[in-house]
Amino acid sequence: MPKLHSKKYYLFLVILVAIFWGSAYPIVRYLVAGGVDPYLVVSMRIWLTFLFSAALLLFSRQGLHFPLYRKNFLPFFLMSLTGTIGFSFFMTYGLEFSTATKSSIVIGSNPILVVLFAHLFLRESLGLRKVLGVCVAIAGVFLAVGGGDFLSGRGLQFTRYDLILLAGAIFWAAHTLLSRHYGHALPYQEGLFWIFGLGAILALPLLIPRVHLLAELSAQQWFWLLFCGVVPGGICYFLWNRCLSVLGASTCSICASFMPASSGILAVLFLGEPLLWTQVAGTLLVIFGVLLGVIRSQLPVNYETGRSLSAEEARQEEK
Repeated sequence: MPKLHSKKYYLFLVILVAIFWGSAYPIVRYLVAGGVDPYLVVSMRIWLTFLFSAALLLFSRQGLHFPLYRKNFLPFFLMSLTGTIGFSFFMTYGLEFSTATKSSIVIGSNPILVVLFAHLFLRESLGLRKVLGVCVAIAGVFLAVGGGDFLSGRGLQFTRYDLILLAGAIFWAAHTLLSRHYGHALPYQEGLFWIFGLGAILALPLLIPRVHLLAELSAQQWFWLLFCGVVPGGICYFLWNRCLSVLGASTCSICASFMPASSGILAVLFLGEPLLWTQVAGTLLVIFGVLLGVIRSQLPVNYETGRSLSAEEARQEEK
């Protein structure tokens, strides 16, 4: 068993999160392609994740810190709006018309968006390594989505649904940056509860008119819907927020680059989706670009204490 607060332990957890998050794309694709209303999938995933977070908070026997929550309402509301409603809606709606492999590759470019947004809005330095990483990852996305047209010079086959998927990646990048800077305001179990509690309330207009559709779901559809809500939803969000608070956005983003490969393999095995060589090459370029862009980021906190590190301490911790 790894040490509870060791670096390897958290790296293992965040890689596991990326693999299971990758499973969400073929599962959601299976549900919406099978006729399940995409808005029902979005709202039920949010509600199932909220119920998981509520049970987790109850099990931890931690009280709610209402004064701290009221003080930080706006950032937590924005985290809910971007990470639950925005990301889930655009990802699910895009999957109704796209493939699970393509969608995971597009959204898998998210770590590069995190680096770009951190530079544009937070004035973080953007060195040559990060610039090259951005260029390589964007080229990978174009190759994966545009296919052979990217190499032949013909018009790229981007559709409005690919842009919807890209919007989902932008929302998730915004959520990651917000979580990185405001995630410490509350204990992470309580923070997850408030984020998905707000998301569940915002999802009610989508869920209430479609509650009757739940009776039409098959046992297999119910199983995969529950799996998506509890595993890629509740458990993975919980572990992601915990690892994000300890490792930081850049380090977690490196590990998240495993997601497109995981999703692509599962989509080929269980959905029978064709796997083009351009998609494989595009996935490898995205992963390489992510690694190139963020692999040498300094660590923000001490693994044992969670205390913020100075620049010198971060260099020592990295070693």
